[in-house]
Amino acid sequence: MGSDPGSLGALAVLGVGASFFFVVALVLSIRRFMRRNRQDGRSGLSLVFLSLSVAVACASWGIVLLARGRSDWEALTWYLAGGGLAGLAVAIFPRAAGVPLVVLAALAWIGAATEVTAWHPWVEGRTVAKLSVYSVETDYMLCGLSLPDRNTLPIVQNVRLPPGDLGLSVQTLRFRGPLAFLVGERYYRLSAILAGDQAHPLPFERGPLVSVDGRIALVARLLGAQIATASSDRFPAEEFAVVSLMIRPDGSIGLARE
Repeated sequence: MGSDPGSLGALAVLGVGASFFFVVALVLSIRRFMRRNRQDGRSGLSLVFLSLSVAVACASWGIVLLARGRSDWEALTWYLAGGGLAGLAVAIFPRAAGVPLVVLAALAWIGAATEVTAWHPWVEGRTVAKLSVYSVETDYMLCGLSLPDRNTLPIVQNVRLPPGDLGLSVQTLRFRGPLAFLVGERYYRLSAILAGDQAHPLPFERGPLVSVDGRIALVARLLGAQIATASSDRFPAEEFAVVSLMIRPDGSIGLARE
């Protein structure tokens, strides 16, 4: 499991939950102690025990996950601190802090879930695209591009390219932290055909977090989203050559000739 985004995402959710509810229980206990001469009833005490129960449950589950492999302790420390600060704010100012935090969390989840609809899940062994060379002339090549799934592109289309070795390029989107646990950790989309020293960009849908030219919004980076571009190796353009772009088990992409 290690420190991959998915495992870190689960630990981040549990860490935030544990620190959040522990701080809430602590603040409520201190407040109840300071008001011990008042008739607060049992509701306040029940809320303290409920918060402690949730904190212990999250912490226990997190310890089990940590026991299965190492993790990114520096990142987890920030999540624990963030959960504690959020718990402190909610316990002291339930309405003024609680409602905005819930709204922000919901917006982050909705934004990430909407963004990934414009991408494809990263699955080892998956065929990203197939490129076929139909004819090679002195000043151009005619190729066919086929996709297993729509990428705002036709499933099959013909493209005219400048001469030179061919390759394919993809953009990858990765989430770390809680969003990796909630929406998935890694996605891709085909972005360009490489021909010689030129890149033939391909159209694709735009989500709310990433622009058409691949720039990622600041809010997305704050939410733990990262975008990168990966290119395959090149192959010589020969008539009737057919290659498939595959996702390798080691997490890279590569071409396989047919």
